Amino acid sequence: MKTILAAVDFSPATEAVVAAAATHARASGSRIVLLHVAPDYAALSSVAEGFSYPLDMGTPLPVDQARMTEVEKAAENRLKNIAFKLKGLEVETIVTAGTPPEEILRVSRESAAGLIVMGLPTHSPLYELIAGSATYGVLKKAPCQLLFVPAGKSASKVA
Repeated sequence: MKTILAAVDFSPATEAVVAAAATHARASGSRIVLLHVAPDYAALSSVAEGFSYPLDMGTPLPVDQARMTEVEKAAENRLKNIAFKLKGLEVETIVTAGTPPEEILRVSRESAAGLIVMGLPTHSPLYELIAGSATYGVLKKAPCQLLFVPAGKSASKVA
């Protein structure tokens, strides 16, 4: 059975990403892996152990492992709710922490995905130039086909 990896970030594009993955899964008899990558602020830390810089703040905050676990559990629940709505399809949910492009590529290899479905970023081109994006990171090294779904598309237009 083929695998479709749907990278879900809970942005406005999530519904369209899931709808596109479901459409392709039904047409090809594939299973879907719903993946959410929670940011791993501890890995991004450039200061003393136990602190990190969240991407939108300039001051270090303590890394609260219990809070990160809560975030990951909440993401898992959201993914399970999405999976529940995909009746008739085989769906696996995965929540991991790390850098989105690296985790998406790792999971795509481990699950032998033949297609990765992702939303296009909603940031300005200047932000993308400075900060980069998961989309570009995956595009450079994808081991399989890619389908990018523009943010703001309704599921009915994609499906």
